[in-house]
Amino acid sequence: MSDRSASWRMMRLRDTVVDVRGGTWGDDPISGTDPLCVRVADFDRERLVVKPTASTLRHIEANSLKRMQLKKGDLLLEKSGGGEKQNVGAVVYWDRDDVAVCSNFIARVRCRGNALPRFLVRLHFALYAAGAPNRSTKQATGIQNLDVRSYLDEPICLPEIEEQELIIRYLDHAELRIAKAIATKQQVLELLRERRQSIVQATVLKGLAPGIDRADTGVAWLGSVPAHWRVVRARECFVERVEKSKEGAEELLSVSQYFGVRPTRHVRKQDSQMLSRAATLVGYKVVLADDLVVNTMLAWNGSMGASPIDGIVSPAYAVYRPLAGVDTKYFQYLLTTPLLKGVIRAWSSGIQDSRLRLYPNKFFQIAVPLPSFEEQKEISLYLDAQLKSSDEAALAVLSEIALLKEYRTRLVSDVVTGKLDVRDEAATLPEIDPMELATVAVGENGDDEEATDDD
Repeated sequence: MSDRSASWRMMRLRDTVVDVRGGTWGDDPISGTDPLCVRVADFDRERLVVKPTASTLRHIEANSLKRMQLKKGDLLLEKSGGGEKQNVGAVVYWDRDDVAVCSNFIARVRCRGNALPRFLVRLHFALYAAGAPNRSTKQATGIQNLDVRSYLDEPICLPEIEEQELIIRYLDHAELRIAKAIATKQQVLELLRERRQSIVQATVLKGLAPGIDRADTGVAWLGSVPAHWRVVRARECFVERVEKSKEGAEELLSVSQYFGVRPTRHVRKQDSQMLSRAATLVGYKVVLADDLVVNTMLAWNGSMGASPIDGIVSPAYAVYRPLAGVDTKYFQYLLTTPLLKGVIRAWSSGIQDSRLRLYPNKFFQIAVPLPSFEEQKEISLYLDAQLKSSDEAALAVLSEIALLKEYRTRLVSDVVTGKLDVRDEAATLPEIDPMELATVAVGENGDDEEATDDD
């Protein structure tokens, strides 16, 4: 720590807090005037605020609403949730005037006058990146629970309000530049995706032979396909695999909306403070090579694929074993086309995207075109070759985005912990219009998201 930051006040996180209160799930909404209930799924983990798309209304009894209503400047601390790809303990800033509460998976943290909320949310971000919440986390299969009292005992150094204001201004400018750079790369990624989807959809619905006779399928959304293809239900192609891991030591897999099934290879920071990896993954679903793995919560957005290896996945996924005559890679291409994603959305249950679920009984009812096994293999091999260069380019872009995010994390951590003195530079910077910050959104870049049921 620098000489300048040595004068910062040593304290604990709890010394920045005037009140901590758990949330509520309330009751089913009665009218459109019921308050918004913020869920963990509504956390924007890049901008550290609640997503503007948050829209879950719940009926809250008047006295409870008075006690629990969010106030602009509150911090929202994830106390239950997490998953194999991210730990519990994320914090976002409530920057709105809406009448709202937070769900029972979240704690509302009201800040003391010695700390600015927009400084504190970045300090929590730095602590999260360093693995601090892990020291206060207990985990059962599929869910992590943060001991909020223990977490608030974490030691910190806090500058005076005047320096907090300078730090906020500096980071606003720096994060805006980084977000714009990421947004530019995401535009490139989107163009690559569009090209990929165009090639895939034309191939899996038309086949490789030009000028071949076509026949109407009788399925309105599908139209015609090569006359020698069959149209069947997915239940004639797959059966659900329900085996559970007894050891928890298998390769952990996850699903990307762009690249299908891949090893997670996620190593938790401060792992010595956590339960062993094997203990936390006992009871996860077994996957064998060539199984179709589907994230039931994100199937509508193409989060599924053929597994290249044996492994295990979170209980949030569904695993399907291919029957004889089925090439799973062909189905990965087919089911992630824009046309089939629309069909999957229609078969999914739920009232909004963040709560849609494709349950196995619905998946099995989806009508799909089925060429012969040999033709399925030809199509999937052809697409592998056609998409190789563009997929490699997309991976390169994703890598660049990841590096920018890593740089942002390191920069924020260095500034809010006093390792980097930005007072002089910040003093020369103008204030940024909050609307400009809000308009540069950083998305997930094609990687799978952690779906959390916080109801």
